[in-house]
Amino acid sequence: MLVLLAALPGCSLSTVEPLVCEANVECRDAFGIGSVCTDAGTCAVAEVHPRCATIYPSTLTFPVDPAGHYVIGTIFDHSSTTHVGRYRSAQLAVAQANENGGLEGKDFAVVHCDNQDDAVDDQAPRIDGLDKDAASVATAEWLTDVVGVKAIVGPAASSRALQVYDAVAESRDVLIVSPSATGPDLTTIDGTTSTDQAPGLFWRTAPPDDIQAAAISSDMLNSFDADDTDPDVYRTAPSLSVGVVHQTNNYGQGLADAFRDAHVAAGGSVTTFAFDTPSTRNDAVIDALNADVDEIVFVSSDIADIVGFLQAAVTNPNAAGLPIFLTDAARNADVLGADIDGSFDIMRQVRGTVPASPDGTEYQGFVGAYASAYDGADVEPLSYTSQSYDAAWLVMYGHAWALGNEESITGTTIARGFRRVSSGPRTLVRASSWSAVKASFAEGTSIDAVGSSSELAYDPVTGELVTPIDVWRITNYGVPGVEAAFQVVTTYE
Repeated sequence: MLVLLAALPGCSLSTVEPLVCEANVECRDAFGIGSVCTDAGTCAVAEVHPRCATIYPSTLTFPVDPAGHYVIGTIFDHSSTTHVGRYRSAQLAVAQANENGGLEGKDFAVVHCDNQDDAVDDQAPRIDGLDKDAASVATAEWLTDVVGVKAIVGPAASSRALQVYDAVAESRDVLIVSPSATGPDLTTIDGTTSTDQAPGLFWRTAPPDDIQAAAISSDMLNSFDADDTDPDVYRTAPSLSVGVVHQTNNYGQGLADAFRDAHVAAGGSVTTFAFDTPSTRNDAVIDALNADVDEIVFVSSDIADIVGFLQAAVTNPNAAGLPIFLTDAARNADVLGADIDGSFDIMRQVRGTVPASPDGTEYQGFVGAYASAYDGADVEPLSYTSQSYDAAWLVMYGHAWALGNEESITGTTIARGFRRVSSGPRTLVRASSWSAVKASFAEGTSIDAVGSSSELAYDPVTGELVTPIDVWRITNYGVPGVEAAFQVVTTYE
């Protein structure tokens, strides 16, 4: 139920007459964040979106006094253990910033929105019946139109990041920062170059997939063990002929194309099998397993697809002993936790890639801080959590830059701050450095940020990161009493 607000001259919260309005922004300016213009043309307190009820701090209620808080948003799948780790990592950064003075007397708040799939044919909707694509756009529009956030961390998948960008970024001047949307085509969605005048409204804390694709090809051609007496040998000869089963979305098509280009240039051959639904996925898997190939790459950003592919491989005799390569989305605790009958042998045939996991001081500091904040939870098995932590810090860095150097805080002015983190004094992205970052930006000087995920060395022209790529395997899957884990076997620089 909407609660009407009233206003006196000067837009006080203690009022006499309802404020007549035409747009939400008028109500936010008058009463605070979370105030909306109703169909009747008067201001009211917005209802919290059913997908966005997780808010930090938990005591925050609408309307939020803009004099007390900067509000940012996140969009992740709250039904996924890994995605919960990602939004909690972003929240950890926000909590640390607040504990260390906030920004010019104001704290940060974060509204976490859930884009889990609620469009299940044989079940009644639990939330609103939206699938993940529609939920991503709906929550992004609510975050920007009702809450008025200027930056969103997420969503995770490239196709959804693109949809959210198209829905809100340019039309509302909102910055989208994804920790894991790695599709190569995203590099140019906000322009072919990043400049101070037009820094771009899409940024990420993970490298684009053309880097990952090159590493996959290199691994197939150069990394093998001829000792076929070892039961854990992945391949005994280079894989020249490769079948790629992939989603037709931005992530799947982009990575498949990038891999094909890299592998063909290196002397290999590639046959692709595209899918866009679970049923066409099953057909593509069957066709690929019937093809005469040395190895299969499976590319999807959805855990359900990855698990479905592995289940299909278990039941297909052509998959026996065939090397299988998965991509970054599969390095996910939800894959290890999936109940796949008879999958022990298949899991031994799996290899995959992911942006290199940091093992230095900054990463370990993040792991320890996460455990301290969340009752000892181990964040290491969860992919792209350190990237989510760094993304939230960068959003707050951008706020600091905009406050000290721009006329207002908008998506564009926050993005200009992203262009100030890759040259200057070496600065660790951590709670104890927050004051130094604010001081540097207040003086208009840049920093060289070293995050928990990587050195945040953005190319000044493309606005992209270049980081090493890890190749991993799965160990101890199905071993009684032993926890399955991802083990890095090599790294490509």
